[in-house]
Amino acid sequence: MMVLQYKYLAFITYSRTDIKWAKWLQKRLETYKLPNYIKRGNPGATLTPIFTDVNELSSGLLSDTLQKSLEKSKFLIVICSPNSAKSHWVNCEVQKFIDLGRSNHIIPFIVDYGADKEYLPEALRYNEILGIDAKMEGREAAFIRVLARLLDIDFNVLWKRQRLSSPFKIISSPFIYLGNLIRKILETPLEIDALDRYVPQRDNTDIFISYRRIDGRDVARTIEQALQKDHYPNVFFDYTSIQDGKFNLKIIDAIFSCKDFILVLSPQSMKKCHKKGDWVAREIRTALKYKSHIIPVVIENGEGNTVWRWPKNFPEDLSEIKDLEQLPFQMGTYFRAAMERLTNRLRTLKYNAPQKRTDENLVLDSANLKIKYTRACNVYIDEELCMSIEENKFTKILLKKGEYLLKITTLDDKKILLEEKLDLSKDRLYTDFN
Repeated sequence: MMVLQYKYLAFITYSRTDIKWAKWLQKRLETYKLPNYIKRGNPGATLTPIFTDVNELSSGLLSDTLQKSLEKSKFLIVICSPNSAKSHWVNCEVQKFIDLGRSNHIIPFIVDYGADKEYLPEALRYNEILGIDAKMEGREAAFIRVLARLLDIDFNVLWKRQRLSSPFKIISSPFIYLGNLIRKILETPLEIDALDRYVPQRDNTDIFISYRRIDGRDVARTIEQALQKDHYPNVFFDYTSIQDGKFNLKIIDAIFSCKDFILVLSPQSMKKCHKKGDWVAREIRTALKYKSHIIPVVIENGEGNTVWRWPKNFPEDLSEIKDLEQLPFQMGTYFRAAMERLTNRLRTLKYNAPQKRTDENLVLDSANLKIKYTRACNVYIDEELCMSIEENKFTKILLKKGEYLLKITTLDDKKILLEEKLDLSKDRLYTDFN
C-alpha cells in the first residue's frame, strides 16, 4: 500500500513506441475501484497517482525530475518489449531504481517478445525478477497481476472478483457451459487412446518444463529464461514454444525428444492429476513412458518452507515419480544457488558460446559428437557429466567446434572405456565396434 514517504504509488517507464501500453495501464490503475474489503483493512489505500513521463516531464528537466520522481515512487513498472530493451532511458531509469535499493519493487510488464526474445532492458537481464506477461495471459489478467503486486494481495482473490463483476458474465454463461461440454467430449477414452497410439516425431527439444499454470507458471517461466541466458537454447515451455500444429502432439514430440524433464511441484501442481485428461498428468505419463530424465523441482518460500504434498488420490500409475530425488527451489536471494543445483542435475550440455546464435551460425559453428557402445555408459565432457547412454543406443551430442576432454565410463563401476583429447572440427563417431 502507499505510505506517506511516497508521492507516487508507481512509476511507469517505457519506450515511446509503447506509449499506448503505458497510457492504457496508467488509466486502468487510476480508474480501478478498490474492493471494499481492501478499503476497510487499509484506510486511505489508493492506486493514485501514477507517474508517467509523457504527462510529468518537461523538456530540459529530465534528469532532475527523473531522480526525484523515482525516489518518491514505491514501485517501478517497466513496459518490456524489444523497443524498451534497446532504450537507453528505460535502462537508466531501471538502473537508478535498482541503485535506490528497490529492485524487489520492480514489476516487468511484458507486452512483446520480438524475434530474438530480447525484451528486457540490460539492467534487468541478470536480475531474477518475476515478470508479468500480457502477451501470454491477456492484458486484463496481466493487469490484475500488477494490482496484486501493488496491493500485496493474492492474484486469485482479485481475479475471481474481476470475473464475477464482469458485465458479460450472464451472457457468457452459455458459452462457458458449451466450452465445458466440448472439453468433456475431447477427454473421452477414445481421444486419449488415439493419443496413446500416436508415434512421436523427433524435434530439437533438450529440456521440457512441466508445471501447473495456476501457481507454477511464474517460477517455470523464470527457470526457462534463466536457462536460455545460461546457453541452453532448446527449452520447451508451452507458452512460448508452440507456434503451430496440434497442442497435444507438439507436447508429446517435445517430451519424446528431450534429455531432461523438469517437473515444477507447486502447491496445486498434483491436485488434479487424478482427473481424466489432465494435461500435467499426461505430460508425466509421457515422460515415464519414454524414460525421460525427470527432475522434480519443489517450490519453497523465502524461509525454505513448502506447503506442497502428494495428494491422497494421486494416480497409482504415476507413483514412480514419488521415488525420485526432489530438488528444493527458492526464488529471490537463493535463486542463483537453486539454478546452479538444477543445472548440475541436467544431462543436457549447454552451448559454451556467449554470443547470440542464429540458425545459420549454429550449423556453421557446431558439430555432432556421435557415440554408440554395446554397454550402458556415462559421457563426460571436460570432466563434467554430459549424459548417460543406454546400451546399443546411437546418440548425438551437439557441441560448438573446438577442443574438449572426452571421457566415457561404465555406469556401474565407473571403469574408463575411453579418455582422450577431442578436437571437434567436424562430426566424430565413437563406437566400440571398431
